[in-house]
Amino acid sequence: MTISNLSTDKIIGGSDSTSPSSLSFSGCTVKFTEGSSLNGYVFELQHTVEPLKNENGVDVDIKASIDENNKKIIVQANLVEQEKISGKDLQDIINSELEKVGIDQEVIMAGSITPLKGIKGEAKGGVNAVAPNTTIKGDGTVDPPLKLTLGKSSYFNGYKISYEVSDTMSKNVEVTAGPKNLKIKVKEGATTSEVNSELKKELKKALGDSFDESLLTIEVTGTNITNPNKDTFKHIEVDDKGVNPKAPGVVNICGIDIEMPQNSNYNDVKFEVGDINYSGTDPIEVKLGSTGKIEKIIINGNFLDPMGVSARSLEEKLNGAIKSSLKLDDDGMQEYKIKLSGTGKINDQMMSNAIEGGEELKSPGKVNLFGMEVTLGPGGSLNNYTIQIGKITAGTKTEATIDSKNKTIVINADLVTNGATTGTSIQNALNKALRDSGINQGITISGNPGVISGTESDIVLGGTPVQSLGEDGVLNFVNGAGELKAYDSELKTLKIPDKVRMPGSNQELRVKTYSIDKNGIITGVLEDGRVAALGQIAMASFKNPEGLTSMGGNLYSGSVNSGEAIIKSGVGTLGEDNSKGYGDNLQGMLEMSNVDLAEQFTDMIVTTRAFQASGKMITTGDEVLQDIINLKR
Repeated sequence: MTISNLSTDKIIGGSDSTSPSSLSFSGCTVKFTEGSSLNGYVFELQHTVEPLKNENGVDVDIKASIDENNKKIIVQANLVEQEKISGKDLQDIINSELEKVGIDQEVIMAGSITPLKGIKGEAKGGVNAVAPNTTIKGDGTVDPPLKLTLGKSSYFNGYKISYEVSDTMSKNVEVTAGPKNLKIKVKEGATTSEVNSELKKELKKALGDSFDESLLTIEVTGTNITNPNKDTFKHIEVDDKGVNPKAPGVVNICGIDIEMPQNSNYNDVKFEVGDINYSGTDPIEVKLGSTGKIEKIIINGNFLDPMGVSARSLEEKLNGAIKSSLKLDDDGMQEYKIKLSGTGKINDQMMSNAIEGGEELKSPGKVNLFGMEVTLGPGGSLNNYTIQIGKITAGTKTEATIDSKNKTIVINADLVTNGATTGTSIQNALNKALRDSGINQGITISGNPGVISGTESDIVLGGTPVQSLGEDGVLNFVNGAGELKAYDSELKTLKIPDKVRMPGSNQELRVKTYSIDKNGIITGVLEDGRVAALGQIAMASFKNPEGLTSMGGNLYSGSVNSGEAIIKSGVGTLGEDNSKGYGDNLQGMLEMSNVDLAEQFTDMIVTTRAFQASGKMITTGDEVLQDIINLKR
């Protein structure tokens, strides 16, 4: 017989509610309540210089809106002028907007959105180059044969420069350098142009790599550099007033470094971004002070777009605006030319990643089992499980077992007796098993299970059972797994037989060996290899073991107080198994002594003393006989 629908399809479609993964943007960490409504949304932070108003026309510092079409949560604020935006304030505003559009999830925000950085900067530290002064040392009666022009730097500060004319030189100029000392030697008859043409080369040779021709210059002038009265000229001393040129510190605006020339023209000039969302054609504004000096440079541009502002194009427009405002020619512009480098982007976290990972609480689909409709509660714990019918025999207790490894739920119940099992009893058994297994998902059963007929035969009648022990005391063969019976169902004293009679014949087989299992069943191996059940050691218990009557010698007998002996029986049967609490029979084991040790020690001592007394009597008798013999002599 084939029975269908004894197992359900796999349970599918259930899911537990979970929160999306947390994310961060612009200094805020955002967490979410459980659900999937916000999956795919992103947060976008927008800077605006325009005043913000809420739906009632009231001025506000922060404004949020939900773009359902593009799945965006947009936050607007003046991110330059405003102080830190509290995460709690932002949370309340966003949750209010989510509620308006019917999204039942909420955001939980920690931290604050910080104002945009790198919007303003000021140039400081520029220094103009200054040449040192020279003082002529000599008798003062004649002018020196040469005049020195030093470059604008501090290189020659504190130097003493000497001059000498020689008629023995092979070249026009020689330079000798020492610590803070420079000696220039000129060939007699050399012209000024000849001296100057070779002077820098000789200076470089004498001063080494420290002589930078681009910053340091020295030049001789005069019409009579080989004056015969040269001896009246001693040397020139350089004061400490030379100054090296220095550019102001680099100013960074929105990721772009602004480098200024080596002078003080930009000292105290303020650089500032006016509009970070600017999309006009002229993004530079230069403001001049009352003296015509630059006071402020305002830069507008789309700094939120990585491709919106390039350093190269901004440098060109910035220098053009400065040249135009100061009305400079190309030569004059050299002292004001600015260099830009870097990428013009204001903030990498103006937009968050997409929200993902949220799940809604959802029930699996219904399944059918043997005439019953099984409805599962919300959750995903039972996904991929199947529910099956197990044991169905008459008298089977309604219960369910859960195999989490194989994802199977087995229902045992009496499904052969009409009306014995209902859908409600199966529902209760299933929910109890789920609770005991820690699965927090309920099951509801509609309808009752079908009844399976034809699974039990009628009672077999007319046969004569084989009795293990016959009235004549002969043991008949019973298979080792069979049931042992005496002819009158009473307990008997058993002797292990030499032979066992085979039922229905006069054949007898010899018993070769025997053993006793834990239930007390004695089995023997016959000469042909078959195993026969020879008997069973009966075990008894009493309702009140303390009421047994002691007979001495570790023997007890039943009494009214102890109650009647209860013989162990019904092993493996349903409802009649009373075998619990009897213990097991252990073959080949030694039991600890159960004699009265105090009594045994006493008897041993008495016996020892009696032996000693008997020995003394023999010794005394021997001594008496010895004395009698001695008297006769």
